[in-house]
Amino acid sequence: MTGHPFRQSRRKSLIFRKLNSSNGFQLMGATVNCYSEPMEDVPHPRLHKRKNTYYLRASYPADLLHLFKGKERWKSLGTSDYREAVRRVRAASADFDAEMERLRATEAGPPANLTQREIVRLCGKAYDFAMRQWEDQPGGAVVYQKFIDKMSKTNSEAELDAEIGPHLAELLSRSSTVGKIDEDTRARFLPALRDTIRDAATTLLRRANNDYGTDDLAKRFGGTLNKTAGGLSLRQLMDDYLADPSVRRGEKTLLSYRILFDAIEELMGPEKLVRDVSRADCKRVRSLLQTIPKNARKVYPGKSLQEAARLAKIDAKPLMSVGTVNSYLNNLSSLFNWAVKEEQADRNPAKDLQLADPIKDRNKRKPVPLDDLPKLFQMPLYTGCVDDENGYAKPGTSHPRRGRFWVPLLALFHGLRQGEACQLHKTDVRQIGGVWCLMLSEEDPNEMEVEDRKRIKTEAGERFVPLHAELVAMGFLDFVRSCRGVRLFPELERDRYGYFSTMSKWFGRFLTKAGVKQPRVTFHSLRHNYRDALRRAKLSRDVIQALGGWASDGVDDNYGGDLEAFVSVLAEAVARVSYDGLDLSHLHVSTTPARAVA
Repeated sequence: MTGHPFRQSRRKSLIFRKLNSSNGFQLMGATVNCYSEPMEDVPHPRLHKRKNTYYLRASYPADLLHLFKGKERWKSLGTSDYREAVRRVRAASADFDAEMERLRATEAGPPANLTQREIVRLCGKAYDFAMRQWEDQPGGAVVYQKFIDKMSKTNSEAELDAEIGPHLAELLSRSSTVGKIDEDTRARFLPALRDTIRDAATTLLRRANNDYGTDDLAKRFGGTLNKTAGGLSLRQLMDDYLADPSVRRGEKTLLSYRILFDAIEELMGPEKLVRDVSRADCKRVRSLLQTIPKNARKVYPGKSLQEAARLAKIDAKPLMSVGTVNSYLNNLSSLFNWAVKEEQADRNPAKDLQLADPIKDRNKRKPVPLDDLPKLFQMPLYTGCVDDENGYAKPGTSHPRRGRFWVPLLALFHGLRQGEACQLHKTDVRQIGGVWCLMLSEEDPNEMEVEDRKRIKTEAGERFVPLHAELVAMGFLDFVRSCRGVRLFPELERDRYGYFSTMSKWFGRFLTKAGVKQPRVTFHSLRHNYRDALRRAKLSRDVIQALGGWASDGVDDNYGGDLEAFVSVLAEAVARVSYDGLDLSHLHVSTTPARAVA
């Protein structure tokens, strides 16, 4: 029965460890400098060995210690191999940091006082999860009986806090809408959750004894009867919406809902029925969002959003941009669209509430001026530098060709988004019809480690792009062939949300040092340069959209299954991408790098 959800560990039982895993949390990131030495050779501060197995050993942040039993988390990495352990601890460490950040975000708001109905509902989610995880294969009966006995003896305040407290912290951390609770709620929640754990163990004991009769214990949680009789409350709607298993949302997206949901709860109340929400209610949410400062939770920790808005006005703090407010309003509309789809609302009261943005989308980012492009590739990184870490802007004799060298070129000549370029795999460079191409697609995430997984921004973003002759001349194929790992640029690490924000920040500094930094010029500007180059080449609209991954029916519709005919069209188009005045001959290699990529 090792690993069974009801077996106690030194920290907490596993019964709720994966609670709400259907929310799709993918916690990725990094805790080390993205331009360090090869990661396999660098000892990780959180890597520890016990007997023959390596572990993650991470200290809980001081401001979150009250949520955990103990001061540290130990997690087996499942390997005795040092190099493999170093690789795995990076992902495990990033997962830990992202979890702490999410807990900190939920703890930032005022503590919630939950109704008894809401406590029972959340307990029901925990019960339901335990059933879904273990009802079909419950295992032996003895462990459940021991757990029932343990819960029956857990009665005093101290016992509840010690035995059930960790379960409660885990339950709240995995809830989409509830973060910090007040003492009154905690006092009522602990015994309710204890009874839920006991009931779950009781039902699973019956299943272990081959009794799959009616589950009468589940009825006390309300279930679907509660939803159809009076309808969903707003808190139920928000929690169920983010738990929808048919939608995959990243950790950063999940965190972005926190401000919106806090605004809904402050202005409408969490127990308001979804069917009773009016358009005027949604307009009040919009008005509040327009007065909230940037980084409200960091600037005014512990304050309600309405109080943060009041203080921001007094302190003259900059407010969220129109684009940011509109992104929250889009989420609000999506929430009620989902409610309509689930037959919990008759209409969407938040439809078309977006604000008029004074800055048009096409002006939010602009291309790097053509006169400035040569300055980027005359920087020491491209002509000879000390190294590609802190010495990338200092003249030297080193000519490193890693991520910082190739990623801007991939954006300029192939239109790759920053994330698309940074996450490229060695196997993404392949031949189609005799043409070397970059394949931009997601693979099955279950087939690789967390740090190697890829994601594409949009469905249209899944595409292939023939390799430009300039990169071939620079030796890109030889570089790919020399790579030994999965990713082409393993030194480029993701942040805790799965994005390559460190690369973005570095490129901003790179622009400044090159003397071309100006408003609205960022890494994404290179993608605008690429699109302009495609337009200058007078290519058809569908070819342009296919090459850049912009939404379209796609030029491939015109070619059916004749992929080789399709790739030849795109190859001819890519060959016409050029930039007047940009001479990159100093980056060409003398050898012919056309050998097959192993």
